[in-house]
Amino acid sequence: MTLRDVLRSARKHWWWVVLPVVALTLGMGVVSVRSTPVYRSTATLYVALAAGGSAGDLNQGSSYTQNQMTSFARLAVLPVTLEPVVRDLGLDTSARQLAKTVAATSPKDSSLLDIAVTGTSPEQTALVANAVAAQLGQVVETLAPKGEAGSTITATVVSEAVAPAFPIAPNTRRNVLAAFLAGLLIGLAAAWARDALDTRVRHQQDLRRTVDVPVLGSIRQRRRPVKGEAPPSALVGASGEDFRRVRANLEMIGRPGAPKLLVFTSALQSEGKSFVATRVAASFAAAGVRTLLVDADLRRPTVAGHVGVDGGAGLTDVLVGRAALGDVVQHVGRHLVVLAAGPVPPNPAELLAYPEFGALLDQAAAEFEVVVIDAPPLVPVADAAVIARRATGVVVVADARQVRRPQLRQVAEAVRLGGGRVVGTVLNREKGLADESYGYVADGERRRPRRRRGAPAPSEHAPAPPLDGAAGGADPATAAPRDGRRRAPDGHRAAADAPVRPAVVEDVADDEAASTDVVAAPPAAVAEGVGPRDVASPEDVPRARRADEGRGAATAHPEADDLDVEHEHEHDEDDAALPSVALRS
Repeated sequence: MTLRDVLRSARKHWWWVVLPVVALTLGMGVVSVRSTPVYRSTATLYVALAAGGSAGDLNQGSSYTQNQMTSFARLAVLPVTLEPVVRDLGLDTSARQLAKTVAATSPKDSSLLDIAVTGTSPEQTALVANAVAAQLGQVVETLAPKGEAGSTITATVVSEAVAPAFPIAPNTRRNVLAAFLAGLLIGLAAAWARDALDTRVRHQQDLRRTVDVPVLGSIRQRRRPVKGEAPPSALVGASGEDFRRVRANLEMIGRPGAPKLLVFTSALQSEGKSFVATRVAASFAAAGVRTLLVDADLRRPTVAGHVGVDGGAGLTDVLVGRAALGDVVQHVGRHLVVLAAGPVPPNPAELLAYPEFGALLDQAAAEFEVVVIDAPPLVPVADAAVIARRATGVVVVADARQVRRPQLRQVAEAVRLGGGRVVGTVLNREKGLADESYGYVADGERRRPRRRRGAPAPSEHAPAPPLDGAAGGADPATAAPRDGRRRAPDGHRAAADAPVRPAVVEDVADDEAASTDVVAAPPAAVAEGVGPRDVASPEDVPRARRADEGRGAATAHPEADDLDVEHEHEHDEDDAALPSVALRS
């Protein structure tokens, strides 16, 4: 234990320090204020030899009196001295009780004797101190040896006691300071003990001390999680920066240019491994990296729900031979391809150990630059250890609210014994991190188009305006349909059961540095299912704009329309360069 450890524990568990400090300080302050004041009065008695005698006799007598000062001080609290005082002053106490309030002291090698009396009344303490000093002088003279002229020792009161102006107790300032220091020491000790006994992983420092691998980043808790959220919209705001940081650190793993097979796992369930895996995969795709996201959690698959794709067919069908890889993968955006888990099998661990799974990963490594695999948690089941030996590295996701250090050590040991390698950890839901944005405009905030005065407000579900010509001359094969269905080249509606995927704009990677300056496609285009091939070419935009202005329709941000059309045109060109995996329509 070092001072730095104690200070770190105090900062982490500051309420354990504040509570005893406040409690003891306030408690001592209240006790001091409510306590009865105690006063002290002191009278001084001088003891000496009686006059007469030679110089030698005086020297011997002085030594005698100094040696007897301890005995004289003892006489001050005996009944022979105090009973006459109680009787003469009429005190409502006994000599024994009065002795507890009287103290007689004499400095070393001195003939002075101080008589101090304490009590709750300043006047009475002064009166009793003077009476005890006078009575003690008489007792000393009576008990001293006698000479021809009488007693050889005289005791004289040289300083009478006066009523004190201030009490000696309670000393509120001293008591409060002592209570504060005591509370601080107790609080620091309690915070350190709390930190030493707490095995939960709450901060990045805990991860580093538990698993000797780099911490790739921390993911903050989103205030309003959205289920089924498409990956591009999941990378907005401050939480999106967290995933970009994890992605940037993962890019340094392995040989440059070599495909990366990354397994995301955790110690326990519900730690957010699937959430982190899908967002990191989306971040790779947004950076222009051909990425395959595989849901290998065949016990509780959740990737399809996170990404918003169909999870009815997937990895299970490929492993049992019911389908080929190209038949079950689903394209999300330009660079992200998703392989869902498919039906839940009765023997997931055996399926993942099949040679077919290794062949599938080899095929994926040949087709994609990055393969992100969502694996089951390692403490309950051993599936992730089977997958880890085939991967470039394993990323362990730790929930700051539930996982403990022994469980993380168990995960690292299981990966090592299985032939895998833990390349980093991610701390999910770290306390103290809030989902806040940086910049002039929040990353996830869509700029709403301005409308002219008198123009009707645009409907959230309204179809996208035609971009290929005048209103009445739009080609039905290219115009945006109003019922959300694609149209065949002959102008007729497509089959009702044909799946229509939303047009997801994933070009945020190309313009990450200026994400607040890019205007996204109108929401209506997504709501109506307008795909990349339903948008007119760039040269048709000026004609469409002139036609709209001729009708008096309000077209907000025309320069943004140019960006969007060029954006979708690039989308068509990039689709042709996707990996050679046949995608289901």
